[in-house]
Amino acid sequence: MDEDSVDVVEAIDAWIDEEIDDLTDDELESILEILDVLSTSDLGHLDADDIYDDDIHEMVDHAGGSAADRAFTIAVLRAALFDESFDGYLDAADEDSKSSNEDPDDDRGADSSFLDDLENAHLLDKEPRDTEPRDTELGETDDASHNNFLADLANTVSTTTSELVAAAPPTVVLQPFDSLGPSFLPEPVEPLSPRRHRRSLGRFLLPTFMICGLALFALGMMQLINSLDEDDTEPADVTTEIGQTLTAAAEATVAPTAIPPAAGPVDPSAPAPTATPEPQPPSRIGIRLVTGNIMVATYPQAGMLPEISLLYEVSDDLQPAVDLAWLAEGIGIVDTNGNVLVIDPDARRPQPTMIYEAGDGVGEAVEIASISGFVAVRTEDGNINLAPTTGRADPDAIQLIWDAEAEGAAATDLSAVGDLVSFVLDDGNALIAVTSDDNAVIPLWTADEQPPAINVAASPAGILLGVGEGAVARYRLGDVDGNRLESVWDPFSGDEQPAIGYSPAGDSTAVILGEGAIVLTESDNSGRTLWDPAETEVRAFVAFGDNDHVVVLLETGSVVRIPLNSDELIESIWDITDETLSAANQLVVEPADR
Repeated sequence: MDEDSVDVVEAIDAWIDEEIDDLTDDELESILEILDVLSTSDLGHLDADDIYDDDIHEMVDHAGGSAADRAFTIAVLRAALFDESFDGYLDAADEDSKSSNEDPDDDRGADSSFLDDLENAHLLDKEPRDTEPRDTELGETDDASHNNFLADLANTVSTTTSELVAAAPPTVVLQPFDSLGPSFLPEPVEPLSPRRHRRSLGRFLLPTFMICGLALFALGMMQLINSLDEDDTEPADVTTEIGQTLTAAAEATVAPTAIPPAAGPVDPSAPAPTATPEPQPPSRIGIRLVTGNIMVATYPQAGMLPEISLLYEVSDDLQPAVDLAWLAEGIGIVDTNGNVLVIDPDARRPQPTMIYEAGDGVGEAVEIASISGFVAVRTEDGNINLAPTTGRADPDAIQLIWDAEAEGAAATDLSAVGDLVSFVLDDGNALIAVTSDDNAVIPLWTADEQPPAINVAASPAGILLGVGEGAVARYRLGDVDGNRLESVWDPFSGDEQPAIGYSPAGDSTAVILGEGAIVLTESDNSGRTLWDPAETEVRAFVAFGDNDHVVVLLETGSVVRIPLNSDELIESIWDITDETLSAANQLVVEPADR
């Protein structure tokens, strides 16, 4: 950095000195908090003249906070670094605040303030920092570019693709996928330690037990003294008493009037009676907090509330987690250094083991997915590697299945099921790597004449794709009659809200709409509403489904579980409304076969 240049922190500090007379106390306090966060990061010491829009988004992700906090951070940074008007932002923020307090039953279409904010949030990108900025505005669309969307999807699938994917085992078990949106939640408050509750309870119960014990001791002593003070009497004839008691009991006994029928002969050829299967407890849920800690929700039995335990805690030796996936050996964790660790929640003393170490030619991990016997790793430079999930990290055991530099396109999203690794490229195409066929790569989606693919989610029923500005397509696996590629949600054919998220849910798909509602659909934009923000006053952002429930991350950072059976009640899993818990920003659901 030149002597005359200034870094980001210095530029913001200088801007504060210029604008301090026009800033309110609350604004100044918020700006100083942003300055403190950036001063502790490498971003804050970059040359202010070399900052671009991508760097602004990365600094906003680092600062965190709610959607309003993130918008405020953007305004501060752009005003301080790009000399944009800060007053203009304040006026727009006032208008947005007014519109957000209006009746939710009013106009909730693509022109609402919430949908307008989605363009800056890039909600269709799982990790916006990993990809080049993409226009994901969910408002007005170019009808010409989406003419007859998904009408001829079968023509985009080659014969080779059909043959290879048809050979894939149709019985693979649901594998959840990563969240579809950025980190938008407020800065954490450290979780309340369970030990604190136990210590408080112990301080209350110990004196209580001592008082009860003393009272019982005193009562016993009084009874003993009274018995000693009684007059001596001749003891009764114990033998006579016992004999009389036995005689009376015998006389009171009534003889049976009938002999119970003997059991009939058993037919050896008859099938054995089928035992009623006990209901299995729901799958465990891994929850990543904004602090980088990881919690696990475990159900002791079906119908019982989950037990929450701390699985991974940030320390001097453990870096914050930035991505999760449920592997065969436990929960896989990507830390801020780009390493991959695995920790078994079933272990007596769970300890993380490093299975992928960045450095020395091994790219930093940003996203992982479970594949048979391996973990698929998407690196920061857009490569995809396969690493063993057992034993410590060994660079010689890593397989490169996609080379971004050699292929001319970087991977931006990743998912896996069975022996298939599906991934999206920054050019809008999507591919499948078949690990059982020497990692052969075949086309999944071609963006030449279709909207670009944004993200992907694999399940036994098929591979879901988020494409264009809010559409969802499904590539069906196994033996299929008819077209493999079909439309699941098509906002371009009608007045439907665009999708900002989706998840397999049994044989259906849970689609999260731009307004924060969740619709359970099979195809053709039809289905019932699982979550209605007009009633709950809270929007949904991320969903993970199985055959019975959909686990949902709400905009507040709380987590709920919604039953697919409408007769059951919605269950709260992680509730931060009392402000004693840190907000969640990622979920993973344990596969049914683990």
